[in-house]
Amino acid sequence: LLKLAPRLIDNCDAADRIAALCGYLPLALRIAGSTLAVAADWTPEEYAALLADERTRLAALKREDLSVEAAFILSYSRLDQESPVLQASWRLLGLFPTGSFSMDAAVSVWGVSEIEGKIRLSALLERSLVEHDPETGRYRLHDLMRLFAQARLDSDTPSVERQNATERYVRHYLALAQDAWDTKEILTRHDLLENERGNLLQACDFAVQLQNWNAVLQ
Repeated sequence: LLKLAPRLIDNCDAADRIAALCGYLPLALRIAGSTLAVAADWTPEEYAALLADERTRLAALKREDLSVEAAFILSYSRLDQESPVLQASWRLLGLFPTGSFSMDAAVSVWGVSEIEGKIRLSALLERSLVEHDPETGRYRLHDLMRLFAQARLDSDTPSVERQNATERYVRHYLALAQDAWDTKEILTRHDLLENERGNLLQACDFAVQLQNWNAVLQ
């Protein structure tokens, strides 16, 4: 990034922020550096602000024949050719607002057995479409890929399929919250709720959208 846009050398704060918003993805960093190298009317702070808006981040990471979104589209299209079921499963991961989730959560959202869920996650990991943390056992979508998955979830997922997955999402996190409430281990409860804070809040929002008032109250 600094090699392509030397003016960032004297603005480390903006450089760090831009790199973080690119998720440190090499292609994204190359595009960001190239953009700042030629767009003299964009200050690093202005470009960082553009990237900070999730609605415009992918569009901002495009330069001539380079595009993060185009690279994702290629991987997404290949996945459809290999396995439409796997592609649909990957799209549904866009339901997780932070892109971080447990295997149990993915299994619940997909409505499949634990073995089938593990097979699908392994296949997605093999294709670099999800990441895995061996220390926590959690999976995640890269931040930029999460934005792409959410866009494809909105555009490509049939309404009935999405509603069913959303209902399973709400049921899963309602059960998880109940388990956390019931546990007598305070530290265990704290860790569980902290890891799933974003997903639990999203479950509340989904419950409101579904008008599942019982789940909202619980």
